[in-house]
Amino acid sequence: MKNLLIAALLVVALAAPAGAGHLVAPPGYGLSEVSFTGFVGGFDIAPNGDFIVLEDQALNEITPGGSFVRNVYTFESFVYGSFVRVDAAGGKVFFAESSNGWIRSVGLDGSSPTDVARVPLNYDFALNGLGQPFVVAGPATYLLGAAGPDQIVSASGASGPLGFDADGNLYYGTASSVWGEIGGQAIVRWAAAQVAGAVGPTVLTVADGVKLLDDIDGPSGFALDPSGLYFTSSVQYPGQVMRYAGGAAGVVTTADPSAGYSWLTTIRTNPATGAISVLVGTFSETTISTLTPVPEPGSLAVLALGLGAALLRRRR
Repeated sequence: MKNLLIAALLVVALAAPAGAGHLVAPPGYGLSEVSFTGFVGGFDIAPNGDFIVLEDQALNEITPGGSFVRNVYTFESFVYGSFVRVDAAGGKVFFAESSNGWIRSVGLDGSSPTDVARVPLNYDFALNGLGQPFVVAGPATYLLGAAGPDQIVSASGASGPLGFDADGNLYYGTASSVWGEIGGQAIVRWAAAQVAGAVGPTVLTVADGVKLLDDIDGPSGFALDPSGLYFTSSVQYPGQVMRYAGGAAGVVTTADPSAGYSWLTTIRTNPATGAISVLVGTFSETTISTLTPVPEPGSLAVLALGLGAALLRRRR
């Protein structure tokens, strides 16, 4: 009977509004956060649902609740991390720092640390369906091949995010070299065949691709999954999390203005749970803020009534 009562109370608690955080929890989502005091240079989601986080010089695995699991890799000294990308198929994680430009990989269990390439000003990284690694450095996108970095795309401005869909098409978000510039940027897509054809001397340009969105604020991070292309932008206040699908973009949520100025960067989704995790920085701390779908209030009420009825039957 005690367990049933606790379960009923938990259902009521889930229906209550979430407390303030660094993101605004939209209807149908709950918000949870993990806070960091060091410099967080990126994160990704491991196959078991844990976060792999590069904080200061340490690459650590932590639970979604923030509990330390293990250290995966440690640099010899402090570095400014730039990205973390889990390769679930390969059982490893790629990560990088912009202090010296090194891109490295290591097994998810901490084994076989490897220097992949040295690319100054590296910013973002993605694997295509063939497992080939691509990196953005400055406004250029490179394939990291056995012979060294091979430039695939040339853009202008500053570094922007990149990603691949299930068909191997490449997505890139242009960025202004002037911080805070409103509009003027685009999200561009190149077909997988174009990317394959650019291996070698050919270099693609923005004009070779298709602008899915144009004259937008420069995006900071990408996450592609079957439900669409999610991206962050912090040019305007408050920063936004948006989703592009079906030929149009809409706002998923925004940074919480009550938390002060925030910049939204890395974004990752978990298709298994529908959760959306965003790296949110403020002047005092950094958080991984996660939006997780919760049952509609109506279904929660039905569940609570069912638990209550079970409790009454149990008492009889």
